[in-house]
Amino acid sequence: MSDIYKDLKQQNYKFYVAYNIADMIKEKHNIDINEIYKTNPSNADELYRSFVKDNMDLVIRTEVMAYDIGSQYYEGYYLTLPSVDTSFVTTPYGSGTVTTYGTKQQYIRGGNVPVSYCSVRFTNYEMKTDNAVWTLIDDRAKANQTIFDNTKPKDLYKRIISNFVNKLKDKLDRPQT
Repeated sequence: MSDIYKDLKQQNYKFYVAYNIADMIKEKHNIDINEIYKTNPSNADELYRSFVKDNMDLVIRTEVMAYDIGSQYYEGYYLTLPSVDTSFVTTPYGSGTVTTYGTKQQYIRGGNVPVSYCSVRFTNYEMKTDNAVWTLIDDRAKANQTIFDNTKPKDLYKRIISNFVNKLKDKLDRPQT
């Protein structure tokens, strides 16, 4: 993911997070927005929004809508697996080993299994018009059906972020018509 940001920065795209913007306001205008927020939140919010609108082209608002582990019931089912049977055989002509190939049915019992959930909404605002220009909602769930599955919401969140960054890069690379 950091390589994608590096590629975009080489194309003169700049990325800031909220606390960086507060530091930028302090450097440019010698205003401590955090102190103003303690006494007059509406004024601090107006200063912040004005600075962002004047100095940024695109703002991405990220909202985590779900980040949880729950459970889901799954029905039991049969699974057909290949099998190899080896037998020792004695005949009047001697003894030997016979290998036969086939299939066996194995029942996988049902029940409640843990499921990781993660849902994130990304809304991109163009600051010139102050309108939302692109929204993406990525909603994922992964059931941990075996003892080897160990997916956590954090794993899903990382995949969602990576997917968003790739889609954003595609949109920024695409020539405008």
